[in-house]
Amino acid sequence: MRTIRLAILVPLLTAYVAIAKAQVYSTYNWESSPKVNDVTKEETEYPAVIISHMQFSELLIRNGAANSFVTEHKVIHVNTQAGIEKFNKVYIPLRNSSELVSIKVRSIDPSGKITNLRKENLKELNNVEGYGNFKIFAVEGITVGGEIEYLYTVKSTPEMYGREMFQTSVPVRASSFALIFPRSVEYSARSYNGLSEPVFQDYGDKRNSISVAVVNVPAAPEEEYSSQVADRMRLDYKFESNGVLNHPFTWDKLGSQLLENSHDPKGSGKVTKLIKSLNLEQANEEEKIKKLEQFIKTNFTIKDGNNPAYKDIKEVLSTNVGSDAGILKLYLAALAELNINTQLVFTLPRAQGSIDFDFPTPLVLQEPLLYFPAYKKYIAPTVTYLRYGPAPDNIAGNNGLFIIYANQTVRVDFQRCYIQQIDILSHEHNKQGVNATIKIKNGVPEVIAETYWQGYRAALYRGIHRNIQGAQREDFIKNVTLSGIDNLSITKRSTEGEDVNLSSDVDSFFKIKTECQAPAILEIAGNDYLVSIGKVIGKQSELYQEHKRQTNIYVPTIANYFHELVLEIPEGYTCAGQEAAKIHNQVKDENQNVVMEFISDSRIEGNKLIINVHEVYKVLYLKKEKYDDFRAVINSAADFNKLVVVLTPSKAN
Repeated sequence: MRTIRLAILVPLLTAYVAIAKAQVYSTYNWESSPKVNDVTKEETEYPAVIISHMQFSELLIRNGAANSFVTEHKVIHVNTQAGIEKFNKVYIPLRNSSELVSIKVRSIDPSGKITNLRKENLKELNNVEGYGNFKIFAVEGITVGGEIEYLYTVKSTPEMYGREMFQTSVPVRASSFALIFPRSVEYSARSYNGLSEPVFQDYGDKRNSISVAVVNVPAAPEEEYSSQVADRMRLDYKFESNGVLNHPFTWDKLGSQLLENSHDPKGSGKVTKLIKSLNLEQANEEEKIKKLEQFIKTNFTIKDGNNPAYKDIKEVLSTNVGSDAGILKLYLAALAELNINTQLVFTLPRAQGSIDFDFPTPLVLQEPLLYFPAYKKYIAPTVTYLRYGPAPDNIAGNNGLFIIYANQTVRVDFQRCYIQQIDILSHEHNKQGVNATIKIKNGVPEVIAETYWQGYRAALYRGIHRNIQGAQREDFIKNVTLSGIDNLSITKRSTEGEDVNLSSDVDSFFKIKTECQAPAILEIAGNDYLVSIGKVIGKQSELYQEHKRQTNIYVPTIANYFHELVLEIPEGYTCAGQEAAKIHNQVKDENQNVVMEFISDSRIEGNKLIINVHEVYKVLYLKKEKYDDFRAVINSAADFNKLVVVLTPSKAN
């Protein structure tokens, strides 16, 4: 999903007092004769070390005009070739009306040789997908054991809110940030995830500042099943007052502004023709919602960018193309025309963080949803593969800002907003798995397998299946069915329940049935058959970790696997080794409820070996202290994947 940007116009200039003192950015400089820093043995274990990272944002007023001057100075010691590749390019985002005031870049090799930025290495990327311009520069002369250093200042319109990350995937020796502003202005800030509290102080020259300075920030490891961002040290800040405008960033004010930005006062009249074309006269309310969503997601294309036409309902209806904001306006106008009670919701992906009830900020209002309180269901207007029902799995379980409003003839009235957790689609509606029968004919295994999905995974796979054709579709099917078996010889394949509109029924299944020969799962050892039956459930991930878990566990989606594998034992053979299929591991919460589990077992019935597997993930988040139990569950599937049974001729033969 793409972020819908919040347009909040604040009359900052009306109460500013002109300040004629020297700017900090214009006097700040780097060392004239730098030397390469020594690194510790522990630091060499990482591809790079950030020696220092200094940033400050300075709000200045001159001749009645207010601007922010944002300066960044970073020194990076590279330990490996991977470190060079990670840090040898730097992107500087330039917002609307931003300009690059100054830039200096250099590399220093271990011998002390300095290579300065050549102007031809500074490139500009204009209007990248409609999101503004970027300056990009490549750093030359970098060698392992050397350092990269850059210092730049960007001038822009005043920063109303922002976020500074203090923790990265490599260690940081020293990092600081300062927000400097006139005394006539107030800002607030909050630290997260163990970052020291911000310091509010008099900066001199009729200015105040908010600052944070830290040393020896540990690397945030890029561990599997981690958020990568949500748990990292950060500082959020926002404008509070200038003496005229006070506290624009409350939840109610943010909700009201978001509603206004998402509403076209004349939108209802513009969608009359569209509504009429849907023939909804005999439809009940939920049927109207479904048909409206199906029509928009089938006939309209979402494009990134700030093209004004993409946000204008009239233009969107004319071209069938709109931005996230334009498509959202279209939904709200159509739902108003249908007189359907709707709440507008904004939230963010779980991996990016969560809403802090006590610190309202636009930073956490990234993803739009439409909520229908009468049915407790959602539409994700910018997620084209999803259908009316659950919220997307990457944001479900997070808190959202729910906006209650009333439609009037030519306006929309904000009533109130509230914060509430967005419902997660239960594991009972997220069943998936493989039902397979394996027969050995003339020394070749023949497999008949039905792979099926429900809930989140069904919706995603239906969307992918619809949007690709030919070889791409074949590759996709290969990756999601019998993926653990190489060199399949497909004799027949069919699909059922692939229509994306079926995803509005979370209990519906998308199924792919495959009939094939699978010689790769059979090895002949003398007179015995070795059957790699565990491969039939598909490739499984495996967790290895040599150090203690450092981050909490984020599970990407709810899942509930049921596999049944039936191996027909050839006449005159006996089966052995199936005892290894008995695996059981689980994770319990603080109330001793099982929230994750892998359990498998086997039995012989007549000439059939029957193996049943149940693997379930009922929650999306675990504390890092549960990692060992979590890893045991994950690795159970990988262990099962290696299961081999032996078919041996009976002695009577």
